[in-house]
Amino acid sequence: MSSEQTPPEQPEVDRGTKEQQKQPDHAIQQNRTPAFLSWFSGLLKDYGAVMAILAIGIPVIIEIGALRAQVTTIPELRADIIDTHKRVLPEIRNLIRDNKIAVEKFHITVSEIKHKLDEVKNEIKDELNALSSNLEANLRTNSATLLKIETTLAQQAERIASQDRFVEMFLKDFISRQEKK
Repeated sequence: MSSEQTPPEQPEVDRGTKEQQKQPDHAIQQNRTPAFLSWFSGLLKDYGAVMAILAIGIPVIIEIGALRAQVTTIPELRADIIDTHKRVLPEIRNLIRDNKIAVEKFHITVSEIKHKLDEVKNEIKDELNALSSNLEANLRTNSATLLKIETTLAQQAERIASQDRFVEMFLKDFISRQEKK
């Protein structure tokens, strides 16, 4: 038996593109996010400081992006980042503190509004209960009055019927007397 043996196929290992293979390690590290940006984005996520993004965050990110784009990377970039960090950090802390105070005032205002709404709701409920009680009392009174009126009308109808019989008898009697004469 003659059979050809083929070597087993080995999976190809991804070594990146040729350009990535040619790049030294320090060039790849420049593409990573600096620690300050990670810290800053974490700070924004933790405290929700929207005002910090608008007032300080955008210029800081632009400045850091410009620093990253520069070719000089070692001590100058580090010093610029540290200076920016020292200059901006107190302002960010102040904005976060102001934001916390504003949120606390907002929560207090919301609590006051809820309390007032509960008071108004209770007052309306009390008024509706009072009106309902008055309406029930008026309906009972009106029912009793209508019953009295119905009884009175029935009595008057009986009187009228008896008067009609009396008049009818009187007329018959009168007519019969007139005919006799």
